[in-house]
Amino acid sequence: MFYQGGENGRKIVGSAELASSLQQTGNSIYDFVKIKNFKIWDNAVEIRTLIDKLTFVRNKRYWGIYLQGGITKISEKDYMKILRKAGYKHQSSRNPLLNKRKDLR
Repeated sequence: MFYQGGENGRKIVGSAELASSLQQTGNSIYDFVKIKNFKIWDNAVEIRTLIDKLTFVRNKRYWGIYLQGGITKISEKDYMKILRKAGYKHQSSRNPLLNKRKDLR
């Protein structure tokens, strides 16, 4: 998932799948992972609406520190909470149904 920070951000705006393990360059600043199936969501998720429900955010007062540093591992439960808030049906992170929208009416 991709987090957009800043004054006009503070939202999770999309998702992708990992296509590689960590690629180390010898200088940790330039280490990276490859991604595939990148998708910008129609409905970005305001992160503040979920902070109290996300287990990877241990200190709710300073929630922003958990989204810094590039890649953050989150649990399947947190992943599903975010996807549901964005309006996506989802069975498993191994089999995402990101193109199947649920009826939000």
